[in-house]
Amino acid sequence: MPNLLTTMMVVLQLVMAVGLGVLVFRNGRNGRNDESTFVLASESSHIVKLASDAQAPPKEVELYRGIPFDEHLLDLDQKALEESYRAHLVKLWAVWLSDGARNSANIKNGLRISRESYHQAAAEIKRREQQIQQEK
Repeated sequence: MPNLLTTMMVVLQLVMAVGLGVLVFRNGRNGRNDESTFVLASESSHIVKLASDAQAPPKEVELYRGIPFDEHLLDLDQKALEESYRAHLVKLWAVWLSDGARNSANIKNGLRISRESYHQAAAEIKRREQQIQQEK
């Protein structure tokens, strides 16, 4: 009985090794046959691209272009912006704390982007409020 169990384990390992060999032979080391070098995951990661995009100067945004004036809805926009900003900050801090507060670069970048976006949207709302006041 022990010989049968040992034989079964060896056969299973051989089948797994052959299967892995077939996958590597068919797909190459990185899943592509045309490239024989390993690719560093960070070179193609989305986070690196986001960090490089974050260095670009903020674009001018016209939030209310083509939208009719409505003073009541503008008040709701201001409240929604504040609530959304607060909710986003809660998520940023939660992620940073769940990571063990090890890497401060990500939260600094997130805070900077969030604050720039908040100030940009708040400026648009204020500009819209001034337009409404001028029309009165």
